This record gives sequence, C-alpha cells and structure tokens, in this order.
Amino acid sequence: MSKNTIITPIEFDQVIPAQELAGVDYGRRMVFAKLLARTATAEALPTDYATAAELALARPDTLQSGLYVLREDSRYDDAQLRFQDVIFPSQEFGYIARSPADLARHAKAETRKANAGNPDRDETAQKIQRSPGRALINKIEAVDAVQVQWQHRRQLLASLAIDLGGTYPHYKGKNLELRRAEIDQAIHQTAEVAAYNQVGWNNDIVEGVHRAIKLHLYRTDTTVEARIFRWLSYMKMVDRHTRAKSQTVTDAHKFTVREFQKYESYLENVLF
Repeated sequence: MSKNTIITPIEFDQVIPAQELAGVDYGRRMVFAKLLARTATAEALPTDYATAAELALARPDTLQSGLYVLREDSRYDDAQLRFQDVIFPSQEFGYIARSPADLARHAKAETRKANAGNPDRDETAQKIQRSPGRALINKIEAVDAVQVQWQHRRQLLASLAIDLGGTYPHYKGKNLELRRAEIDQAIHQTAEVAAYNQVGWNNDIVEGVHRAIKLHLYRTDTTVEARIFRWLSYMKMVDRHTRAKSQTVTDAHKFTVREFQKYESYLENVLF
C-alpha cells in the first residue's frame, strides 16, 4: 500500500489518517462506500486482528450504554441535577461542571484577593463587580465555539449518511478522504468516552476495543451492505452523543447568560 504523509492529526493508534492510496484518482468524485471498500482492501486487516470478545464489546449498542448515566446507576439523581445524563470527556466537562453563580463568586473572591493591597477601595470594588462578567463572557464564548464544532460534526455525519445511502458521488476523492478520517477519529473519540465509563474495563480492554472498531469498520470479509450498516451504526452513535452534549450545554448556556446579565452594566464603556 502506498501512502502519502499524514495530513490530519490523530489521537488513537487505530485511526487510519487521511491518505492517498495507489491507483485511486482523488481528483474525481466518488461515493463514500467505494472509498471505504478501497481503504479496507488497502489495510488488509486479518480476521484475528481483534478477538470475538473485543468485537462484541466494540459494538455501537454496547458502547452506547457508556455514554449516558442510566436510571439504574447510583449516580443518576446527581447527574440529573448537575449535567443531566450525558457523559462528557474530561476536556469538555468544564462547559457544564461549574454553575454560573459559583463561577461569579469565584471570580469575585480571586479579584478581591488580588487587590487586597490596593488603597483605592472604590477602584477595588469596581474591579470586583466587573470580574464575574468577564469570567462569564469567557465561558459563553468557549461554549459558542464548541457548539460550532459540534454543529459541523453533525452536519458532516448527516451528509455522509446520505452519501452512504446513495449512488451519486457528492465529493471529490480528496475531500471525501478528509471526511472519512475525521469521522473515523470521532468514532474512536466517542468510544473512548464510553469505554472509561464501563465498570471493570482496564487499559488492555480499551485498546482491544479500539482494535475491534477498526476491524468492524474496515474488514474485507463482508458485503457492501454490511459495511455500510456498520458505519451508519457507529455514525448514529456519535451523532446521538453529540446532539445530547449540545443540548445539555445549551441548557447550561442559558443559565450563564442569565447570570451574566447581573453584571453586564459594570462592563459598559470599560476596556478589557
């Protein structure tokens, strides 16, 4: 197999990065199913690349349970109060972990501490009142940015699902390959969240699950219909989780904006 240099970042060893395979004209349009078949053939994964147990654990319906706090889980009531029932990766948990009121109190306390030696009490008081607004604006802007990313992901998933269900080529091969790599990564990222919420799963099991996902996606001993079904199943898992995260953050965003309005007047005509 002939590949060019990697042109998209990867986080998991089992993600196949965007590449150019020998004998494929990436300047022409092609359907997604054909690209997946070419990629599977090029990778030529052996059937024992993952065990039967790993393949079972890596099924979307199995992973799905690790993406949400189920009603029978002891954490369910607390989850409903704090972040509903959606599991967030650690790098995204900050969008919902701290309440806006708590963030405002923390900003005030830090500003008061930082200005303890300032003899100008009026200036200190004004800084203290402005600090929550600035902290809340930063959170609002961060949430807006991640929502754009999630919207892009959902639009991409929807467009590729349509492509998988049809025969008309919508994308040139080069652009389609970039999209394949992006969705491949999104599947593994979502599986990573699910895996670490599963009881008793150690690092070896998680690594096996990633291998199994790769085999599910790119095995050659399968039909076109079966490959499409597996991809659509994983894409549905990612889309559902992305939609759930987005809705949870949207709800949290409303409370942040409401809290910000209490301090908005202190920021008027003030240079940051």
